[in-house]
Amino acid sequence: MKKNLNVATVVIILLSIWALFFITGISSFSLFPPDEPKYAYASYKMLESGDFITPVFNDEPRFDKPPLIYWLIALSYSLFGVSDWAARVPSIISMLGVLIFIYLFCKKEFNHKTGILAILVFSSIFHVWVMARAVAPEAALVLFEVIALYCFYKGIEESNKISIYSGYLSLSLAFLTKGPVGVLIPLGIVIIYFVFRKGVRDTLKKVLNPVGILIFAIVGFPWYIVMLKKYGYTYFQEFFLFHNLYRFSGAARQHPFKFYYYVPIFVGSLYLWLPFVQEIKNYIKRAFQNKSKEIFFVIWALFPLLFFSISVNKLHNYILIAYPAVAIMVGDCLSKIGQIRITVKRLYFGAIMIEACMLILSFHYVKHLQTFFVAGISVILLTSVIIIRSATSMWRISILTMLKGFCILLLVIVFFAAHKQNIHGAYASIHYEADVEKEKVFFYRTRREDFCFYNNITIPYLHNKAAVREILKRQDEIVLIINNNDLKDLQDTNKFYISSFADAFGNKRYSIIELRSFVSDS
Repeated sequence: MKKNLNVATVVIILLSIWALFFITGISSFSLFPPDEPKYAYASYKMLESGDFITPVFNDEPRFDKPPLIYWLIALSYSLFGVSDWAARVPSIISMLGVLIFIYLFCKKEFNHKTGILAILVFSSIFHVWVMARAVAPEAALVLFEVIALYCFYKGIEESNKISIYSGYLSLSLAFLTKGPVGVLIPLGIVIIYFVFRKGVRDTLKKVLNPVGILIFAIVGFPWYIVMLKKYGYTYFQEFFLFHNLYRFSGAARQHPFKFYYYVPIFVGSLYLWLPFVQEIKNYIKRAFQNKSKEIFFVIWALFPLLFFSISVNKLHNYILIAYPAVAIMVGDCLSKIGQIRITVKRLYFGAIMIEACMLILSFHYVKHLQTFFVAGISVILLTSVIIIRSATSMWRISILTMLKGFCILLLVIVFFAAHKQNIHGAYASIHYEADVEKEKVFFYRTRREDFCFYNNITIPYLHNKAAVREILKRQDEIVLIINNNDLKDLQDTNKFYISSFADAFGNKRYSIIELRSFVSDS
């Protein structure tokens, strides 16, 4: 590749990679409960009511997250109409922004070649595919954090106050996207690195810029002040204490996992690039030996991993911010590889063994779309064989790896597209009962938030059999969305089965029933 590319060429390459890995299949997935439908439906209610202060789902305020993701989804709805794919547009656009800033980082510190390789690596990380299509704040959060890191890095290195101001503006948007964590992670990375390079006094003098802090306060604080004025200590306790401090410390145990929870997620997401693990290890070792600028990206990758590993409550999406740094490191590492080492080829042999096992298992365990899966895994396996036999340059390996990754992505998209087709029959049955038959719909001891979004209705929650009995005293018939394990609770009722539906992996776990009365009350 030429050392210098014109802007048009870079834009075409970047948009092509983005379209291939992030736009493909955007409308193929239903919203996955519990969280995606909450964001999607609360955003619609904002647009419908004109109240852009308080997010509301199922007639209850949502204090879990700040408002920016809801505003962005509502903007998407106003442009494209209300749909599940429109709810995903902010995440998809955010990933385009992340790709741009990955390239800008590489162009500033390395070269065009590293930039192209880095955005290719980032686009082929499995975990990134998932969160790029998620109706969730993580993609937007990563964008604002990456912009903040770029601006602070540039501002401190070049003593550029405008960049520092821009960094604080980006931090304020991250604060409005996910709360305090959107500020702690970028600032932690920047402070650790520059204390290491320039010392505590010089670092804090440049980071703690009064004008920058004022910009942060002007943009980031007003919505929180309004919410505290409107809901008082209830909001403070729910958001700042419960969803931030208590979840981190373990006082609130929602998702408690072991310290090493993120290790398999992180390693598995980088599966396509694991054959280069020894080169990457050597790259990191040289960075610390030489005390070079590459240490910034090492700290960037490791700090969020360690920070969230210390947290008692963990979710996979917390570590998304580590992947841009990993992509930059891997891209820089690949750009400096001359001859392909024998260890790389040996690790590709390991990948072939894994993919051969996947092919065998698909014959036995994949019942739906078996022919498609067998063909797709065969192409993946063949690509690995071609890499070992004929790939002599990093560009050829990178292009073939991109093809391999795209085949895996297509398998995932087709799998979940089939689920979307099936689940929409269940949505239609609820639509008929609620809109045509005018029946009241309830959740019974389970919640499937996607039914609220796809039918644009509020669905109350019934905790137990006594609550059902109480409702039936006032109404002739009701419709329940119920987990099949709980059907035994209602054995002594007059009921009619409307439909059943499966989860994303084909397990028939849920039923929709029409309930008329209890036999003992008849």
